[in-house]
Amino acid sequence: MSNYRLPEEEKMEMHPDFRPQDNRVVMNCGNGSGITIPTDNKGGWGNHQASLVAGTVTLNTMGLRCPTIKIDFSSMINYRVDSNDGDYLIRLAFQLSKACNGHKIPLNTWIYEKEVDKHGYLPICSGAQIGPESVGPSIPYPSLPELDMTVQEHFGFTWCECNPCPDCCLYVVEIVDVDAKKVKSVSLTNVGINVIATSAVPGCC
Repeated sequence: MSNYRLPEEEKMEMHPDFRPQDNRVVMNCGNGSGITIPTDNKGGWGNHQASLVAGTVTLNTMGLRCPTIKIDFSSMINYRVDSNDGDYLIRLAFQLSKACNGHKIPLNTWIYEKEVDKHGYLPICSGAQIGPESVGPSIPYPSLPELDMTVQEHFGFTWCECNPCPDCCLYVVEIVDVDAKKVKSVSLTNVGINVIATSAVPGCC
């Protein structure tokens, strides 16, 4: 009786690189803590403010081949608006970096931004077309009501990379820039960060 083998099995025997690779999955939960983001007396970032660490997670991919890595970051952004004319601005820049063997490498930046600008409203012209050819009476921009409120919104991001050189790395999320006008207090709560990695198929990197 002949021993029948699939062509794929013969291919794997002739070429070891085609054999299934280690498909282990490595997952790690990082450290995230609530932080208060300092602002000056006008709600701005202040001069020479250092970056603030929002979360960190460590990943060791030494046992994986050409690992594909996915990082998830989530948080709640809380701030208090105190504006006597209704307009305000808040902009936070989050940067993800990794440190391997002592070398820190920035990976990407994400921006949370919300702006209410009283000058962003179009003028209202009675019976006239809005645009360069507009005619009719000039009406001032509408005034916005005074604001004194607390805002809470979710913010998060996902980052993926394929690393051809497995290593032990520390991933860090930092707030590297803040612009806050008529926003008196800003904080970060419910911070979570986790990472998952798996061996990739040959040739992905």
